[in-house]
Amino acid sequence: MKCVILLSVVAFSLAGVAIGSLIGGKSPLTEADVKSPEFRGALDMATLEMNRLSSHSRFYAVLNFMSGTKQVVAGVFYEFSVVLRATECDNHKEQNLENLAKCSPVNLPGASEFRCNFKVLYQPWSSNSAYRVMSEPSCVSPW
Repeated sequence: MKCVILLSVVAFSLAGVAIGSLIGGKSPLTEADVKSPEFRGALDMATLEMNRLSSHSRFYAVLNFMSGTKQVVAGVFYEFSVVLRATECDNHKEQNLENLAKCSPVNLPGASEFRCNFKVLYQPWSSNSAYRVMSEPSCVSPW
């Protein structure tokens, strides 16, 4: 009986490896994940939160996606890194998704950039907001 249980555990573990990750484990974000509306919403909320907390006079927008993971929990927990660059838009506390869509990163030499790490929980059934930024963004100069 112990042998059957042990073999079952081993088979389940190997099956998890064969499909890429164990249930509940972290997995790298794929190109399809990064393009999904769920992840784009997480990215937008994280960018808005960073700008809300920032004392910079310019609004920052995503220049490049660097890397990330997702984990299925009570929703989807995203951890990701992006490079943000200053835009021509003024940063004010009333920034929203509509403003975010209008503000593109400035393509000028010397425009300030930051590499930021974010943690966002996506729960589409939540009554307040489907997205919650789980901690303050951690940002450093990428150079």
